Amino acid sequence: MEYSRKNGGGIFSVRDKKIELRAAYRARRDALEPAKKAEFDAEISRRVISLAGFRYADAVLSYMPISGEVDITPVNRAVLESGKLLALPRCIPGTPTMEFRAVQSLDGLDKGKFSIMEPGEECPVWEYGDSRNVICIVPALAYDFNGYRLGYGKGYYDRYLSSKDITKIGVVYSNFITKILPRGRYDLAVELIVTEKGIVSPR
Repeated sequence: MEYSRKNGGGIFSVRDKKIELRAAYRARRDALEPAKKAEFDAEISRRVISLAGFRYADAVLSYMPISGEVDITPVNRAVLESGKLLALPRCIPGTPTMEFRAVQSLDGLDKGKFSIMEPGEECPVWEYGDSRNVICIVPALAYDFNGYRLGYGKGYYDRYLSSKDITKIGVVYSNFITKILPRGRYDLAVELIVTEKGIVSPR
């Protein structure tokens, strides 16, 4: 897929367009007023917890937020308090892949690649097939109305989820959903997008 530059300066690729959009959405996200962001984060977490998919899930694959991301720590705590299995991503050193490891607490996590708090080596690897009903909460800079995401360009989630039948739930602020995002052949769409204003079912 290619896009024409508005200024007539030629053609640029999906990769180039994504780089441009990442910078724009990061700037918008960084400009959010902290109090308003906290309010949005709390409402998104509440809506995720209220989903039927969350209620019936045996395992939740989640994430620990980095600066600017939707803070779903209340979701992670709700998973642990409910007795469901909580698994968090851990990047595999020397590879472009990640795995999910089961945790029993949000304390004692290690700072890993990209300064993300990750499960330690002592945490067991969650294997696909270990749980019957699984949802994965997927972070992003932006989503479009087809369910495709603008991530950080490393492809960890697309690579991990490509061969697994897992319900994918995107979380993002409502004004970070756009009509269409550039995408490549390996990009995956989520089944639901949760915002502070409600639930979006992608087309």
